[in-house]
Formats: sequence, C-alpha cells, structure tokens
Amino acid sequence: MLSSTIPGATHPGRRTHMSQALPIDIDSDGDLGNYLRGLKARDHELQEIDDDIDAPLAPPSTATCPPSPFAKNVLQRLQQLKFTVDREQDLSILDLPVPKTPQELRNYVFENPPPPLPWFVVGISRSQVFEIVGLFTEWLSATSDDNLSVWIWTVFVRLDREMEANEMAVIRGLGKKAAQLLNEVDQSNPARFTLNMVVVVVAYYYGQLDLLADISPDQLDMPADEGGEKGNEIMGETFEP
Repeated sequence: MLSSTIPGATHPGRRTHMSQALPIDIDSDGDLGNYLRGLKARDHELQEIDDDIDAPLAPPSTATCPPSPFAKNVLQRLQQLKFTVDREQDLSILDLPVPKTPQELRNYVFENPPPPLPWFVVGISRSQVFEIVGLFTEWLSATSDDNLSVWIWTVFVRLDREMEANEMAVIRGLGKKAAQLLNEVDQSNPARFTLNMVVVVVAYYYGQLDLLADISPDQLDMPADEGGEKGNEIMGETFEP
C-alpha cells in the first residue's frame, strides 16, 4: 500500500481527505454548491475504500482438512519415487505395444501391470498420458481392482504439479470421481484404498483441496494394517501406514 505524501498525515498508508477550508454553504444552489457536494460524496467513497482495506481478511472458503497419517505417508512415498526414479532406463521400452483404441487399452490395463515409468515419459506423448487418465476416470468404480490402482499410481509418479489448466481439469475429474465413490462405499470395500489414494494425491499434491469438503473425515483415513498391506502392493515396498 502506498504511503500518503501529504504533510501532516496521521495514518501511514491512509489517504488524508480534504476538509472544507472556506465558509461556503455546501447546500447552496449553483455550480459551486454542486461541485462541493460532489467532493463530499467522493470523500465518503474514499473513506469506505480505506475501511475495506483495513478490514481483516475473511477466512478462505476452500476446505483445508489436515492430511491424516495415511495421507501423509501416501504423499511422502509419492515424493520419494519422483525423486529417485531413473527416467533414463533402457530405451527398449519403446518397443512395448501402444494400444490403439480405448477398448484395447482397457484390456491391456486390466490384464497387465503398467510398463516401466520411462515408457510413460518417452514411449507415449504427454497428451496420450492425459487421455489415459481420462479413461481411468471412466473405469474407476467401487469394484476397481489393484491392477488399475497400480496404473493410476504410476501415472501420478509420472506427472508433476506444473500443468496446463485443461490438463489439471482431467486430473481433477479423476479425483472428483474417486471422492464421489468414497462417500458411497463402506469401510470393508476393497476399492477403498484406491479411492482414498486418488483423493489424497489429487487434493493435496495437485492442490484440489475443495474435493475434501464433502467427504467425511473417517473416510479419509485407512487402518494401519490394511493401509500398509495395500500400500506395499500398490505403491511398492517400504510404505508405512
């Protein structure tokens, strides 16, 4: 905020408003009276602006639910993998088949583990990666198996935070679908880990925190034994729930 340059200002950063210096009737008719009334109205508007500036900021409306222990470990594991993964592996991965239709890709995803991470970097284009994420959103359900979870997790490791708005919209769509399903499944549903993992990554890593607003807190955590077992299956060893 700019400081006032008017001598005698008593409030740094606050405008000093002009007071009437001559004994002129502001209610008088004529051009001068109209001019003075205009000055008074403008002075009142400026005071209202100053009051708005000095008012305390309202709390943000976006939900900022603190991450659970489960969420913290998912995010920690994600960061570890992004830091340690070797993206310059044997380029023979380029010989891996690239399914040409959504149905071929669905069959490939549900019948095979994901290729090595470098395939997602150099084997297919960035736009194809987001096409795959869009298909993940379509396929994600309350009966999703662990293999789909591994594919989704691998793509999360592939994609960093920085992306275009249309790309983020695709990631957000996946998180929104997972959040909706998470509210519908019970605590014993095997797909709950996958749904939880997707919501955690999309909300906390990709910054879509408002997705947490409509999810009950007990749905945003996993029991230590179940989380650890599933975590090691989907995200690799050393996952600590």
